[in-house]
Amino acid sequence: MTVKIFVYGTLMQGLPNYQVVEDYVLNAEPGIIRGKLYSVSGFFPAAVLNGSESVIIGEWFTIRKEGLKYTDRLEGFRGRGMANHYERVEVIDITGTYSGWVYVYDHTKFMKDSSYPLIESGSWREYTGTEEKQAVLHY
Repeated sequence: MTVKIFVYGTLMQGLPNYQVVEDYVLNAEPGIIRGKLYSVSGFFPAAVLNGSESVIIGEWFTIRKEGLKYTDRLEGFRGRGMANHYERVEVIDITGTYSGWVYVYDHTKFMKDSSYPLIESGSWREYTGTEEKQAVLHY
């Protein structure tokens, strides 16, 4: 069984945490969702889905379902209603072509801590200077 996840930060191809999911990725495609992207201490991004017209640029992965336990662990997601670092929620891309899971921050965290800078471009690669293009994978 497979699932789709939208990744927008260190899980993207060629970035430091891609190795967490790499063995489970069957397909990767560029994608864009609606929301705002913030930098958390400059080390990783956080997406906030708040009905914004802003966009977040990332990649859609089709992964084997067992890979979710590894991405959940990385993102600090223990389950619905638990004390999670990120929440895993369903999202649809801006074209309506893809839908699947994405890890997001609770927008109330940003209301309490205004020190997280907004990434205006919506692109973690652009923000961090890791803009090299990655090959689209199809297995």
